[in-house]
Amino acid sequence: MAGLSAQQVADLVPCPPEQVLRLDELGLLDAHREGAGFTSSAVHVVRLMASFEEAGVPLDDVARAVASGELSFPLGLFLPEPVALSETYDELGARLGRSPELLRRLSRELGVPPAPGDRIRHEDAELLSLLVTTLDLADDEELSRFARLYGGSVQRLVTAGLQFFDRAVRQRVEGYEIPTEEKDRVTYQKAGEYTQLVGSIVPWLQRRHREVAVIDYLVGVTEWFMEDRGIRAQPPKQPPAIAFLDLTGYTELAEER
Repeated sequence: MAGLSAQQVADLVPCPPEQVLRLDELGLLDAHREGAGFTSSAVHVVRLMASFEEAGVPLDDVARAVASGELSFPLGLFLPEPVALSETYDELGARLGRSPELLRRLSRELGVPPAPGDRIRHEDAELLSLLVTTLDLADDEELSRFARLYGGSVQRLVTAGLQFFDRAVRQRVEGYEIPTEEKDRVTYQKAGEYTQLVGSIVPWLQRRHREVAVIDYLVGVTEWFMEDRGIRAQPPKQPPAIAFLDLTGYTELAEER
């Protein structure tokens, strides 16, 4: 296998090819070679190194740690295969007959903002196409609300899941009296297994919860239909009730405890 060229890696990131070559010169891509080129996991490493630099972490220090074996980044174990960026938002908007700016806005609110160069992944373009065509009766604000609902919920779920993994797995492995290389191996192996678990449990739970929620929704909607269409007489509404409970000695109890 020839592997990916520096230009092909840069196109997938996306970034200038000089950025890939600089990381290669630092030795940060040595573990991600395939023949005369690079493996697809090099794409993730380039993105990770860009995030390190944004956070103020010197790449020279990272490179020394990688060279000494203190750090390793086998990201292909738990990150998806990189996919090419296809059309631009302008092209997608023209194809769908929708505003490119609306599509960019929906991407940001879903938590996957437009990449440099304004190009979009094929899978992202497919999802946006499905979103605006399925919800064609919704206005722009309602589309944005839908994107924020699912984007924010999934983003919080993923973040909380990573925090759980860090506490329950990584920190526990760090406490083992084993060599550093073995700690890294176990942590990355568990991270790959955890990724598979989460990838299975999320869609399964979504299906199971949808079964219950749809039944409840249909009961409520059907009751409304029957009343609205005269199939069933509207039951008398119960007047609201207010209850007041006073606990004797509450102030003293609160101060004491």
